[in-house]
Amino acid sequence: MAMFAGHPRWVSELATRVLTLTDDPAVLAEASLRAGWALAVTTRFEDALGFLLPVAEAAVDTEPALALDAPSTATTPAYHSGDPSFRERILRITERVPPQDDEAARAWVLAGCDPVRHREQALALLRGTDWTEDLPEHPAGSARDRRLSRLIVVGAAAWVLDETAEAVRLLGVALDQLRRSPTAGANATVADALGLALYESGSWTQARTVFDESYRTAAEAGMEIVAVGSPVVGATILALRGDTEAARTAVQRAVHGLDLPASRSLHVRTSQRRARRLRAGRSPPLDRTRPRRTAGQRRHARQRRTA
Repeated sequence: MAMFAGHPRWVSELATRVLTLTDDPAVLAEASLRAGWALAVTTRFEDALGFLLPVAEAAVDTEPALALDAPSTATTPAYHSGDPSFRERILRITERVPPQDDEAARAWVLAGCDPVRHREQALALLRGTDWTEDLPEHPAGSARDRRLSRLIVVGAAAWVLDETAEAVRLLGVALDQLRRSPTAGANATVADALGLALYESGSWTQARTVFDESYRTAAEAGMEIVAVGSPVVGATILALRGDTEAARTAVQRAVHGLDLPASRSLHVRTSQRRARRLRAGRSPPLDRTRPRRTAGQRRHARQRRTA
């Protein structure tokens, strides 16, 4: 529940306690996976991958479902870091995992690690299943939690693959489920991803509302990558609407003390915001809705982020 609530500090504390209390290999692997997730939503990318990749490599031949779950979790810090060596290592591990009944995690790995080379395979996985359907109960976990996990990763995959309308639909269903759960919708990563998809679809007002929600939750929970990223895109919207001073202030506050080159995704977001602020300073403010970027333009931005 701590993970779905989006509280990495709680997850880290619980995982650390488990790691010191047992010698059971399966429990240790699960605890390492959760510890890696807790670091994956910060800017400690190498530390996160240090937990996740050994778990994946050790599980390939014995626990293929875990071997697919770990690279899926690792894809998030690898994507944000932009380091090609991490992405290639994740892809090599994933290629060794045989097809599973649930391939949602593979769709995210392929899209997040190389959305150009693996686009067609990822799209086939994305389109081959109704990801919103209810799931039967299973010993691996509650049907509700497994459905939520699937919605989150395939929604993120859809966004990276420029299937923006599908990303809005899937992530919207995921956030709606979270809002109706005991966690009270407190998951900043899902809200941030939905905000990005809404922003790219032209729904700027709705995107800003979602970004405000994700920022509040992330700042409270210590989710650095969201606490910085959400205000940066929110500032981009301000700049495009002509409020350049508010945009500048928002970005300066968000990135203060952060080593931007260590996170290429944030570096690209910030660079794009600066360019748009400059253009906005010379142009009339734009309306609430704007001409949507083409899929090719969005894909070019993704390639810059992961180059």
